[in-house]
Amino acid sequence: MVPRTKKKSICEDIRSPDLSEIDIKKVVINNIEITVIEEKTGFMENSYVFSKDGNVFDITNMILSESEAESMISTLKLIETNGEKKRISGFGCYEKDSEGFDDPYEFREDFNTDDADTIIKYINTEKGISFDIPYNSDWGNKNCEVLPYKEFMDSYGTAHLIFGKPRAWISDTFRLNISISSNRDIETILLEQQQDDIEVFKPREKTIGDKQMVVYESYGTCTSRIYEVVGKGYNYSFDHFYCEEPIVDIIKELEGIIATVEFID
Repeated sequence: MVPRTKKKSICEDIRSPDLSEIDIKKVVINNIEITVIEEKTGFMENSYVFSKDGNVFDITNMILSESEAESMISTLKLIETNGEKKRISGFGCYEKDSEGFDDPYEFREDFNTDDADTIIKYINTEKGISFDIPYNSDWGNKNCEVLPYKEFMDSYGTAHLIFGKPRAWISDTFRLNISISSNRDIETILLEQQQDDIEVFKPREKTIGDKQMVVYESYGTCTSRIYEVVGKGYNYSFDHFYCEEPIVDIIKELEGIIATVEFID
């Protein structure tokens, strides 16, 4: 069961060669209003769609009888989440793959990824930082919402922030990582990175505005270009993750974002 977020009617994004082949009805199960979408052709039997706090839940039943499916749904409990959403969420974000499931590597044709046209000021007093985040309220489409940014904490205590123009396979263009143990000086960062003996991109010290940092890369499935800004209580690692696309303009944009960084006492 995957949460999704919508902006319009649940039924508004149903696509079929012939809408006469789809039956739509509303039922109430366990005090939850559910839209039942029955497709008369193809592999899909019934979809049970309901919403909570702006999230849309879609349970597609391919095996159970209608009575068995509704019996299973009657056990559902909706847990309060304070309205928390994924950064990209909705009922029409991605194209479908050959089996009819969302293809996370390809946005829908009507998904807007224009350049950012406004600035959102991000302020985190706990971590002592603020900076400008690029955003476009038109990103996504009528049934798919893109938040300006998304914060989360991993199991190691590292705070993460994803933001920037949406990308289908990773959801963001930029990322900020703040580790609870990261307060290293320039020399320590350079020494650690130089020990990796990387020939492609040599770690280097850089100044943007009045902020000191080390720029280096991390390699895995693809590449992360990392700007580790030395702060007062924390270090702030901004990065752009890329594989094959040209990155000159994106790196220039990232450096422009870093130029807006202010430390908060």
